[in-house]
Amino acid sequence: MTADAVRVIARRPWARMDASRLAFPITQTTWEERAFLYWAASACYRGEGAVIDAGCLAGSSTHALGLGLMENPRVSAGRHLHAYDLFRFEDYMRGAFSTIGEGNRTVGESFLDLFERLTGEVSGVTHVHAGDFLKERWGGGAVEILFVDLAKNWELEQHCSATFMPAMIPGRSLLIQQDYFHVWCPWIHLRMDVVRDYVEFAGYVPSGTAVFVVKRAIPEHLAALDIRAHVSVPDQVGKLERAAAAHTGDAWGFVTLARAVLLVHHGMLDEAERVVAGVEKSGGLGRDVLSEAGGIRAWVAGKRGT
Repeated sequence: MTADAVRVIARRPWARMDASRLAFPITQTTWEERAFLYWAASACYRGEGAVIDAGCLAGSSTHALGLGLMENPRVSAGRHLHAYDLFRFEDYMRGAFSTIGEGNRTVGESFLDLFERLTGEVSGVTHVHAGDFLKERWGGGAVEILFVDLAKNWELEQHCSATFMPAMIPGRSLLIQQDYFHVWCPWIHLRMDVVRDYVEFAGYVPSGTAVFVVKRAIPEHLAALDIRAHVSVPDQVGKLERAAAAHTGDAWGFVTLARAVLLVHHGMLDEAERVVAGVEKSGGLGRDVLSEAGGIRAWVAGKRGT
């Protein structure tokens, strides 16, 4: 499947579908990301493993994946989709939740009830895992589709990779990183470089998703590698440089700025500012890239106390 999948994904068939039925009231995914997830579940999925929605928030990704499974003639009855989230309200969610009258929740309150209400249409194919993801263990066999949108820190990324990557099917599984073409999660780029011999980049889905096809079984020791402890800082920086070099335009800009974020995490503020300056001077990049560059500059200034 690997070569065929890469060719098909490059044609972006999901972009031509009517995505209106995938509209969702609270979402951090774009319409094209939801269309891609629907397409992956309806057209690519063969029922050889589970579908993992790792970080579903209010359920837009769960809804899209679930609809795809429900309309896939190859799928037998059952809850093939596993949706994971803490389902605890945070203050940054207030604006989005307010659009449907749910913004008065208190910080720390569960919004699992809201998720269940919004994803009721696909409840028959969904198994919900609510709670601290770091305590989750996977014993459900092979994983055919892995959508990751919870790798917001080193610990979550490592646990997610260690939990699911070794269960992915060579030549079949899709590994979808929703935060790859963003700047604030450099641990994602590091992991994908660590397993680079076992996956193939298949495409970009706006606004930030990278799709990989699993070519070979991903070894457990690489999926679970504690990158901070076992990869030197210079080697981490080199991995981010290699990741950026695989792309052009805005994609290059986002991954390069992720290297600046990594440098800040390691206290290398001058080096981070030089990376940001290089991106700003490169020319031809979109406003989103330049906005993120400004955000990193402000972050560094705050750390300097200026």
